[in-house]
Amino acid sequence: SVSHEAQAPMCLEAMARGVGNPIELLDQYDADGVLRCDWRPLIRHLVNDRVPTAQRAADFHATLAQVVLTQARSARTSHLIESVGLTGGVFQNRRLTEETITALQADGFEVLLHERIHCNDGGISYGQVMETLPELRPVRRLQ
Repeated sequence: SVSHEAQAPMCLEAMARGVGNPIELLDQYDADGVLRCDWRPLIRHLVNDRVPTAQRAADFHATLAQVVLTQARSARTSHLIESVGLTGGVFQNRRLTEETITALQADGFEVLLHERIHCNDGGISYGQVMETLPELRPVRRLQ
């Protein structure tokens, strides 16, 4: 049980020790061309109590970093993406952020992080405005 938002992920981050080994996930494109991960191998690993908790937590982080890299590679292939922005509360997890940055940069990606806009809910409205700006047209005033 948790008493506040983000308590569980904070505990998982604190439990992670040593080098994580990414769990291989099968990826395939769906009918809409979106690359999807099959998370079942990771879930099976996480509930395997024969593996020490610290190792499972480290493996979880390593797997998520690998998933971000896989998705970025897919975007680079299909859309010539070379920069990746990491945002949201999930990237307040230092271990996940550092592992993801290392993997992306080693593969030649430019990694963008927040400097002036809050990465949590406080920055959502800013992102919504930026996403919508190209679609906005001047509004005619009624006289």
